[in-house]
Amino acid sequence: MFYGLLNVVTWQWAGYYMIIIFAALQGIDPSIYEAAKIDGANSWQVALRIKVPLVSSALVLILVFALIGTLQFFTEPQVLAPVANGTITPDFTPNIYAFNLAFSYAQFNYASAISFALGIVVFIAVYIFMFATRKRGSLLK
Repeated sequence: MFYGLLNVVTWQWAGYYMIIIFAALQGIDPSIYEAAKIDGANSWQVALRIKVPLVSSALVLILVFALIGTLQFFTEPQVLAPVANGTITPDFTPNIYAFNLAFSYAQFNYASAISFALGIVVFIAVYIFMFATRKRGSLLK
């Protein structure tokens, strides 16, 4: 079941992430590529030493979206639960657990506390990630 969910989520978001990277690549000035070719860089060097560093902010954005999406995992397990033969339990993800508490057991206060705590966890995780991946100023200004 894990690989089925992984396949669904991969194909669900791959196009969106490709559009973000494509837009970042379109924003690179073509003269940078020309200068690299004049300096003798091959296509791998251009990709690894020019393209990847210049689209790193888009890659960080994609990672933030993926982190948030992972912690909000709800729809795909709910859709696949009827055919999962019991592998997707009521506590499979925090969102499914909160949903089942609220709408199967009528524990609305506990479910809302879990949802609020998950929101705080998402905020803290994204903040730590953004802090760890921030660009630091150069000492040679």
